[in-house]
Order: sequence, then structure tokens, then C-alpha cells
Amino acid sequence: MAFGSGKYTYEVIPNFGKLPSGWEWGWIPGVACDSKDNVYVYSRSEHPLVIFDRDGNFLDSWGEDVLEDAHGIYIDDEDNVWCTERETHCIRKFNNRGELELTIGTPHQQGANDGDPFRLPTDLAMAADGSLFISDGYGNARVHKYT
Repeated sequence: MAFGSGKYTYEVIPNFGKLPSGWEWGWIPGVACDSKDNVYVYSRSEHPLVIFDRDGNFLDSWGEDVLEDAHGIYIDDEDNVWCTERETHCIRKFNNRGELELTIGTPHQQGANDGDPFRLPTDLAMAADGSLFISDGYGNARVHKYT
């Protein structure tokens, strides 16, 4: 079944993403693509970040020793991968090889309802000037801006 019209017509591709034998999908709150059209699936599973090529062939996975509670994912212009972790109250930045480069927030330490970051952050966006906007939606009900 196709949706849309003109050059914006989309069709569902059944069973996208071929996981390695024995692996299972978990809850998937986020997905993003890098500059090479690789697809990063961010899930609450044993393998939290799984990477596929545009055809759904498995390429890699990482984050097993760091990522705990997937929520939002963003890939910037340099193919850095930004992961929002809801229950750990932090944002993590990885390079495209899966090496942790930055953590914003203190893992497992939530802010108060008075606006201190973070209390169950949900997602982030990056402006053209590199500023970060992080939604702290569940516990703080606000957006934090970092420049």
C-alpha cells in the first residue's frame, strides 16, 4: 500500500531490519539516519543501538555497556549520535564508531520539578548554530537550551 503523492509517495517495506540470529527487538522509541543513509534503531533491549544499511542489512550494534533506557535519538551533520536516556536522566553523545564523547546530565540523578535538568528527558534537536534544545517533558515539562 502506498501513501502520499508525487515524489513524496511512500510504501511499507515488510520486515525491515534483519537482526542477527537469536536477537529480538525490544521497544523502539527512536530511529534516525546518518549521512550515508544507515538506519540507527534505538531500543529498550539487550542491544540498545542497532545499525542497518538502507536495505535493512545488519551492520553493527553498540551501547550495550552504556545505554540503559532509550527514548530519543538524533544524528548531527558530523554523524555524531545523540541518545536521550529517560530513566537515567541524561543525554549521551557518541561518535559514529560508538565511542562515548559526552554526557549531559548526571546519570541516575534526576533534577527537581523546579526546572533543574533533567527529570525524564525525552528528545533533542540541534539548531544550525549548534545550539541544543532538549525536551525534559515528563518530569520538568520544559525545554532546556544549551549554547
